[in-house]
Amino acid sequence: MPTLAAGSKPPRARRVWPVGDSGHGRRGLAQLGFTLIELMTSMTILTIILLITGRIITAAQSSVRAAEKSITVDQTHRQVVQVMRRDFAQMISLQPARPVWEKLPGNDSFSLWVHRKGYAGDANSADRDLSLVQYVLDDEGACYRACLGYSYEALPPWQDRQTLPKIPDENRQMLSEMMLRMEIEFLWQNKNELERQAKPLNPEQSPTAVVITMAYLPTKQGKKLSQSQRRQIAEIFDDASENQEIRETWSEALTRATRSPVSGISASVFADVRVKQHTFLLPSHEN
Repeated sequence: MPTLAAGSKPPRARRVWPVGDSGHGRRGLAQLGFTLIELMTSMTILTIILLITGRIITAAQSSVRAAEKSITVDQTHRQVVQVMRRDFAQMISLQPARPVWEKLPGNDSFSLWVHRKGYAGDANSADRDLSLVQYVLDDEGACYRACLGYSYEALPPWQDRQTLPKIPDENRQMLSEMMLRMEIEFLWQNKNELERQAKPLNPEQSPTAVVITMAYLPTKQGKKLSQSQRRQIAEIFDDASENQEIRETWSEALTRATRSPVSGISASVFADVRVKQHTFLLPSHEN
């Protein structure tokens, strides 16, 4: 045995409690676990956290989808406006080549003669010096720009141009496949005031600008609908009137349709519809 130094105390013996004993060892092991109440409380808190997180993720995904739809519509609208603006800027302002505005129940359309070469449809002739350009919206929601080559000598008189020639399908360019409605209004100078007019202009009137309002439905949502359903959605938009600004009228119609959807069409479809409007300045006409 080791010897003790003089004056030192022997080390105190350490007592070890067995596992099955009722001493401090049992209490120490019990403190390593959780009680049933603590476990249930933890599970409740975890469940609440997961629910809140799930709602946040769902809301974020909905916001992302809505933003993607808006971005898609904005990009398409910018492309349509860019093409239209180019044609209006190159519009021929001579009296025999004034534009034709077709104000119809439902979708409107219009035709312009522009300073751009166009294919005349004759394989034996070169492109003509100017073009007849038509903007038309069909029942499928496709907005087309059709172009037909003309010569100055072949321009028909004003009174004969209300019935325009049919432009071949191969001369069509699709600008958008998600447009539901297109409506035209006019701004014209009446004495010293600029007035808005929704009804067709007289041949003697020369508008200062044309206001085009368009309603779009993103492609993915539109492809899920039948042609009759698309027509039902388009019919909620009234024609332009002299009493109310058309963009406000269409926005109110969308709000009502979202709250009380048309039979067979969900409210989310109406919530995806976007109304856009653009004003195009026109060159003054010359006699």
